[in-house]
Amino acid sequence: PAPSGASTPVRIIGIDEHDLNRYGPLIADGLLAKAVERLDRAGVRAIGLDMFCGQPVGSGWLRLRHLAVTNPRLVSVYFELDGKRAIPGTPPQRQAYADIYTDPSDGLVRRDLLHVVGPQHEAKASLPMRLLEIATGRRDLVQRLARNQIPAGGGLDAGSGGYLPEAGVAAPRYLQRMLPFHRPGSFPTWSLDSLLRHPLTPHQRQQLRDSIVLIGVV
Repeated sequence: PAPSGASTPVRIIGIDEHDLNRYGPLIADGLLAKAVERLDRAGVRAIGLDMFCGQPVGSGWLRLRHLAVTNPRLVSVYFELDGKRAIPGTPPQRQAYADIYTDPSDGLVRRDLLHVVGPQHEAKASLPMRLLEIATGRRDLVQRLARNQIPAGGGLDAGSGGYLPEAGVAAPRYLQRMLPFHRPGSFPTWSLDSLLRHPLTPHQRQQLRDSIVLIGVV
């Protein structure tokens, strides 16, 4: 049986149908900024904004951009293939790629792209890797992976059976692993509206303190 997400330090602010009906299909940057500030006050360790926010949306975009520049816990994602950028001004060490692999036979996600080495040998990190660096204070994790100083934990290589013919699986510039899935729906989750409009209870504050929080559309 898949383990419960509640056993991990991961928490989710899930933008659901209620949020989209209340705030519109494009969530204004000011609302996202307010959510980040509230999470900060709750004492979280790292915040992954799992939304493409490279272009201003609604009011408050300067407030969100200021947080991206100055907040050491906030990570902004990008997707180079489609030209989607991180929030302008986000330092490179708090930018993360949002690429995932879908298996061509059935479209399911089974693999995690942990690490990519760019053409100039710079290390690029996935959103989970960036969040782990920030939450643990180990800002050298990606560089250590690049130097093969950290075991990949089940990383895919030339002996990975049916995955060998897949492009990139055994390439030295890419480090993949099989994903460990947790029980669906088991991560402690709040809607964006509940975070913005209602005070956190003592129990919720305890759940959020020292956690890794993802903000995204569910």
